[in-house]
Amino acid sequence: MRKNIYPAIAGFIAGFIVIYSLEQLIRFIYPLPSGVNFDNPESARQAMSRMPACMFIVLLCAHEFGSFIAGLAASLLSGRGTSTSSLIAGALVMLVGIWGMVVIYPPLWYVITSIPLYIPFAYLGYRVVRKKM
Repeated sequence: MRKNIYPAIAGFIAGFIVIYSLEQLIRFIYPLPSGVNFDNPESARQAMSRMPACMFIVLLCAHEFGSFIAGLAASLLSGRGTSTSSLIAGALVMLVGIWGMVVIYPPLWYVITSIPLYIPFAYLGYRVVRKKM
């Protein structure tokens, strides 16, 4: 089990860095409305309701790409034939994504679409690596 944990954590970190970097780019392209206070749930909900849907589509792509990178990196580092470390990395990315949804209050369609895609994209990262080996 320990042989799967370290690659999974490293994959998670790689995916998190990708997601964080892409989120910063998204914030540059789609700046948050002024005066948003994420400590106040109502203020955060109002701010997110004013954001364009295309911003959430780009955010969805960023999160799933990060999950793909997490699975890919975990698979590369594990050097094993199983997908366990990639799936663990994808699950960790998904947990952080769910936490982010609790904080930013995205639209319901985003939540419904995003959550089921994290682990399949991490598995896709595993499959890409395994096809090359």
